[in-house]
Amino acid sequence: MRSSHARPFARSALVMLAVVGGIVRDVRAHSWLDCLDWDVTTQSCKGYARNWAGKPADPFGTDRGRDNRPSGSVTEGGLVCIGGESEDDKDKYTPQFPRATVAAGQDLVLRWPAKNHANVGTQRGVQLFISRTPDGGDDFGHITNKDDYLQQCTAAGGLCEHSFSSGPDCQTPGVDKAECMATFRLPLNLQAGVYTFMWWWEFNAGEYYNSCADALVTAATDDSSNNGKWDAIDDSSSSTSSSSSSSSSVTALTVSVTVVALAVIGGATARHYHRPKTTPSPALPTAAPTVLLTPSQLSPPPLPPRRPTPQWAQHKDPATGQSYWFDVTTGVSTWERPSVAGPPSNGPR
Repeated sequence: MRSSHARPFARSALVMLAVVGGIVRDVRAHSWLDCLDWDVTTQSCKGYARNWAGKPADPFGTDRGRDNRPSGSVTEGGLVCIGGESEDDKDKYTPQFPRATVAAGQDLVLRWPAKNHANVGTQRGVQLFISRTPDGGDDFGHITNKDDYLQQCTAAGGLCEHSFSSGPDCQTPGVDKAECMATFRLPLNLQAGVYTFMWWWEFNAGEYYNSCADALVTAATDDSSNNGKWDAIDDSSSSTSSSSSSSSSVTALTVSVTVVALAVIGGATARHYHRPKTTPSPALPTAAPTVLLTPSQLSPPPLPPRRPTPQWAQHKDPATGQSYWFDVTTGVSTWERPSVAGPPSNGPR
């Protein structure tokens, strides 16, 4: 009897271990870049990570081995695309899983699965690293310090870091397939061409994960640069423009003041001269408003305040029983009946 039950039990144990092993693998899986250009309006991806057709993590959050672990930090040469996302895989895009096309200065929504790590431990953020030059391959040699790179990105009008737990569905701990997403902004000084974008995340201290994607970058437009809210990066051009504008303003102010002065002098010496029909610029000083304004343009003096109409009410003094009158508008009381007193009120007698 023992022999007949030994093999079925062994097979059941192996199946159980396999199931448990699969669960443990799924729980311990770490995050990866799911989409480089997520369209929140249409709920669709407009630009995928490399070789997504070869290893699609679909449905969302399904573990397919896309949680790549580079060998070192940023300063240790860890900015390398690995795990089926190497430079050899940069052209493995398909019509179903296209490469992103973006503009310099554009807001870009990146999406990644939480994988039960949205609220675990110290949050070290997610960074977006961009390769050195257009059409230059996976060259991240210009990034030797993470903080310096992030400052340079900000100085160029970009935003290259967000919290890992970004997004309303990514705030709850212990959620495997919750959507984490954040809006990054590309620097305005990117030249046209194909760049390598790297999603970078440090989970535990010294435990790094990355995903690589490619994007064709076009020139910045007003729409892509947040409706022109970002100032130009070239300080020399802005200074020149500012100087030119200041010079023009001073010249215009000088001419306008001269015209006003001549008009005042002319009006005093020759009454038959007509006042100019055009009104002065709002930026001009109003040195002599009485000369430039006609009586019809002046505001009339304010009317004196109207005194409120007395509202007398008859009452009786509870101590003496004598009637008196009280003006509710001013708080004044009198023993004598006012000439404008109204009918007795329903107050205390």
